[in-house]
Amino acid sequence: MRHDEPESNLRAADDYERELHRLLDAAIDLPPEQVRPFLEKAAGSPELASEVEGLLREQTSSDDSLRPHLAGLVSRLADIAA
Repeated sequence: MRHDEPESNLRAADDYERELHRLLDAAIDLPPEQVRPFLEKAAGSPELASEVEGLLREQTSSDDSLRPHLAGLVSRLADIAA
C-alpha cells in the first residue's frame, strides 16, 4: 500500500460528494420528466445518477409526508391571524 492512497481516497470521496451535491442542486429544480435525461448526460456514471435519483425520491417522499402537517399549520396560523 502506498503512503498517499488514504489521502487520495479522501480526495476522491470529497470530489464525489461535491459532484453529488452539485447534481442534486441542479436536478431538484427540474421538472420530473427532465431529471433522468439531465443525469444521464451530466452525472458521468450510472452509479452517481442512481444515487442522485434516490436522494430526489427521498426528498419528494419527505415533502409529500409533510404536506398535510404544513397545510394544517398554515390553516391554524390563518385562524390565529384572523
